[in-house]
Amino acid sequence: MKRLREALSGIDKVILDTSFVLPYVGVRIRELDVDVAVHLGNVERYYPYLLIPELMGVLIKVCRKMGFENITEDVLTRFNSLIYGGDIGLIYPDGEDIRLVYKLLGEGFNDIFDAILYSTSIRSGISILTLDKMLLEFLIDKGFYTGNIIVI
Repeated sequence: MKRLREALSGIDKVILDTSFVLPYVGVRIRELDVDVAVHLGNVERYYPYLLIPELMGVLIKVCRKMGFENITEDVLTRFNSLIYGGDIGLIYPDGEDIRLVYKLLGEGFNDIFDAILYSTSIRSGISILTLDKMLLEFLIDKGFYTGNIIVI
């Protein structure tokens, strides 16, 4: 995907939104019809530790939607690999994250997971890779910094 490569030009680290983590656990979504790992090349990949519950919820939702009777062993193995030392590093929360999440929610933002994603990016100085245009639009509308967000 040329757009993805262009968007990541000159970037050596990126925090992945949950949509970009799903392929690592063996779940494909319509909006991402590419092999993310291949297109990210040597870019270091990170995921906020506090987004793991969102990932679990999305996995369950997607597997049910696909008609799986159970979550496959392959998905569970890949999930465990991700959590316990795979290709994506986990970023643990910091007290400063709470301050910014609180501010975003106070401004009317209603997705705590995206607020955590954004606050982790701001604190760590690592850009976010997301499909979420609504997050970007909210931040622009409220005057927050958006130079850290890569929307594909």
